[in-house]
Amino acid sequence: MASYCDRACQIADWRKDHKVECKLLKIFKAIYPDIGGHENHRREKAYRFLYSNLQFYVQPALFTTLPSNVDRKDLPTQAEVESLSTGRFLKFASESRACSVCFCNEFGPNKDKKIDWQCCADCNFGWCCSPGHWENYKSQHTAEVCSMYQKLRTVEYFHYQHAKKYNELFVNVPERLLRTAFESFPKSWEEYFRARFLGSYPERLADLPSGLFPATTRLLTQPVTCLYAMYRFGISHFQKIQDLTIHVVGADIEEVPATCVWEEIMHCLPHVRNLTVQFVGPEACKALKPPTKDYPTEPVMSVCPECTAKGRQRLVGMFGYTYHEYAKKYLSNTKHKNHAPPDLLVAFNTGMFEADTELWKTSLEVILDMKVPAYFTCYDESEATQDMNLLRQLNANILQDGPIQNPFREDLMKVTPVSIHSGADQFYSANMYGVLFHGKKKKKETGELP
Repeated sequence: MASYCDRACQIADWRKDHKVECKLLKIFKAIYPDIGGHENHRREKAYRFLYSNLQFYVQPALFTTLPSNVDRKDLPTQAEVESLSTGRFLKFASESRACSVCFCNEFGPNKDKKIDWQCCADCNFGWCCSPGHWENYKSQHTAEVCSMYQKLRTVEYFHYQHAKKYNELFVNVPERLLRTAFESFPKSWEEYFRARFLGSYPERLADLPSGLFPATTRLLTQPVTCLYAMYRFGISHFQKIQDLTIHVVGADIEEVPATCVWEEIMHCLPHVRNLTVQFVGPEACKALKPPTKDYPTEPVMSVCPECTAKGRQRLVGMFGYTYHEYAKKYLSNTKHKNHAPPDLLVAFNTGMFEADTELWKTSLEVILDMKVPAYFTCYDESEATQDMNLLRQLNANILQDGPIQNPFREDLMKVTPVSIHSGADQFYSANMYGVLFHGKKKKKETGELP
């Protein structure tokens, strides 16, 4: 399932990752035919099964129903899996090519079926298992869908090339410190960059073709979304805060490690002397090597020279807990250094209505009782509606009538292929919609005695 540009890359990847991925994919392929249901849901069920049992599967002593066509000697060891970047393996399992008509793929269950893969010659997506199925599907593969795939592929390839060349994530963030905060916040990325680069935009991005401008927003969407939320709530509420604390709830590998883009908050709020960002979530610690549930809050060394000269600092901590667990441990009556109640609480792309909902409800009760401004984002409008319904069940004081698009979402639409979710190719982007809320609604006075 893995392809390479040359033999040297294949050998290097085998030693680093794919030897373990290969073992796991063989297990995935073995269990796949025994999972029932429509073909479109079979892979998702197999993926979720293996994801939830990943730790179980690497402990051979615990196997009771090992598929007969999997040899125990092929099982990866605990150490091998702990050293593996599981995200890429799960991408192999959940997003490998599948037919857009019948949803079949290399995993089976019909091992005797000959697959003659076809796809769009322009974008290399829209996979189908035969010329006949491609003829059936290609009317759905519109110019808009094809263009979206091409844009996404171009930006993804740019990110890949940058990481390969410089061994770092691509970051582009304005360096200029504002002398006074914006009176009103920009309404779009275009306005934002023009305001932040003061006439040198888009020349400031001269090294990037215009088609790659969205690459600058992949990481920048997080701090700028925080700024947008503060202005929506009312910037006067934050204007006098010198020690600003932000909690990122449900943080995972998409948010951490925290890069220098978070300094943009300090650059746009000149009154802030110390910015503390706590990343809290059961998955947050997985970005650390070795994983740890308590990564201490400490100053980040890479602060810009002007902020350093002014004695300003940015502190970051990462904690592998649900938010209610974190609050109980660090925000109780016992004071902990660098742990203060948040001035703003955010959660990016929560998915809380469909996964770990009961845990989210417990954490939300804690958040609502804290009575702090909170902004939760989602991938699309339907998710935002579901999140709002969940918040209403908990009597949250929602500061908007319905789902509202976040103008500072990642400026690149992503596509979920029809072969993963039947119907049509679905478009979304990180932080696309947001919900602003603040504590609980006040109970209406009824005139009755308590």
